[in-house]
Amino acid sequence: MLIGHDDGKILENRQIVIWGIGPVQADIQAIFNLKYIAAYIEDNINAIKLINVSKELIISSKDLSKYASKETLFLLCTEDKDYAIRKILSLGLGEENYVLAEELLLHHELINAFYQSDITVFGIGNTYEYWKNDLNESKLNITRFALTKREVDKFNQKDVININELENFNGKTKIVVTSIYYNEIYKSLISKGFAPGVDFIHINTFLILNNLSKNININYKFINRSEGNKSLLVVLSGYKEILWGKVFDRIKNIALEILMCV
Repeated sequence: MLIGHDDGKILENRQIVIWGIGPVQADIQAIFNLKYIAAYIEDNINAIKLINVSKELIISSKDLSKYASKETLFLLCTEDKDYAIRKILSLGLGEENYVLAEELLLHHELINAFYQSDITVFGIGNTYEYWKNDLNESKLNITRFALTKREVDKFNQKDVININELENFNGKTKIVVTSIYYNEIYKSLISKGFAPGVDFIHINTFLILNNLSKNININYKFINRSEGNKSLLVVLSGYKEILWGKVFDRIKNIALEILMCV
């Protein structure tokens, strides 16, 4: 089920446990203003940097049973979602007890705000090089680059500014961070008055938003294969590859002799 931000009520009155720590986790907490998190699940704690996370709230997946309650909603920000889902279901909980981070990021309002704004890309190192093709394909209005300490004046024929100069653009630009040092940049941007999840997000979060939230504006021609069926089930979610397994497994379990259109 794609719930999207308009159905964010799924997060209300639930005990939220976030599985996976990193940039997407930090951005989702900010976007949805999740102030109270019961726990974070992370098995590789020594290999990650904490962003807006208290160490005291981090537990191992081995201790998952502490939160085996129907009131718990697991927010899956981990890359190994299959493992997380298997562990949750093994506790006797169901699909109503977890949601993929990607599902929450069906957020037209936020992605449109980035497309309608002047964009600053923060970082020009290896992380930027890795994602630059995706950024170029997005057609964002990239007007400048920013660094913690400016080492060059121009990059890709655009101005490069340092973080202190970036403060002059508060309220005038949105920031996409393309750096592995998101923890440090996250704190610095907040100190300059930029709001996480509103004024800036990590490149990973932006690409998920972009892939899920952009409108389909291509004209399609459909072949009529109805064969006289009187009932039709139209499936409007799951058109993105990351959701295929989850959506099509549900369809397979529906024992209804009706025509389905995905």
